This record gives sequence, C-alpha cells and structure tokens, in this order.
Amino acid sequence: MENSFHYFSSTISPYSFSQFHNCSSTGNGNVEDKRIGERKNLNFFVEEDIRKELDELVPAGQKSKIINEALRKELLRIRREKVTKKLELLKPKGPKVSQKEIVKLLKQDRRRKFLKSLCLMPL
Repeated sequence: MENSFHYFSSTISPYSFSQFHNCSSTGNGNVEDKRIGERKNLNFFVEEDIRKELDELVPAGQKSKIINEALRKELLRIRREKVTKKLELLKPKGPKVSQKEIVKLLKQDRRRKFLKSLCLMPL
C-alpha cells in the first residue's frame, strides 16, 4: 500500500531546551514564558492521514504551535535516547554508587529543575 503525502508549510520556532530559559514574573504570581523567538518557515511533507487529522482536530492558526510542541517533545526524546546510549557505554567504567546515593542525587536534580522552571534559580 502506497502512502499518500501532503506538502506542508509551517513556521517553526528555533527554541532549544538547553540554550534558553527565559521567563519572568507577571506581578500576579504567575510566571510568563518567553520562549517564542525568531521563527523560520520550513517546508516539508506529511502523510495524508496525519494532515487530515491535523485539519480535523486543530483550529486554523494553531497548527504551527501544535507542530512546534510535537517537534520539541520528539527532539527531547531523541536527545534522551542518545544520552542514554552514552551512559550505557560509561556504566562499566564508572565507580559503584549505592542506591541511596542515587536517590539522593536524583532528588537534588529534580528540585533544581523544579526551581529552575519557576525561575527561582539562576541557570
């Protein structure tokens, strides 16, 4: 069965997870995310069934936003996969660490990331 493709043009924001973390307080306790940066027009093809579902589910004017978010999630997954492979190669070379120490370090890292997400901690 041959796949049908649809030409798609979208404006993609070049936001990088690791390079930018720009947010500020709005004064009412809310944190405003300022990730929106310069946008570039990309042209690519999507399978027809994906295009149809996108047209059915996503309102006009929201498609670029949805595609940006989907690409961010997929790029993060790819980065994590690559890092995991690197860590697996390093595992036999590294020192032995207790489960208790691992849990302690994970909690510290998660707290750091949480505070960073609230803009309470500098990068």
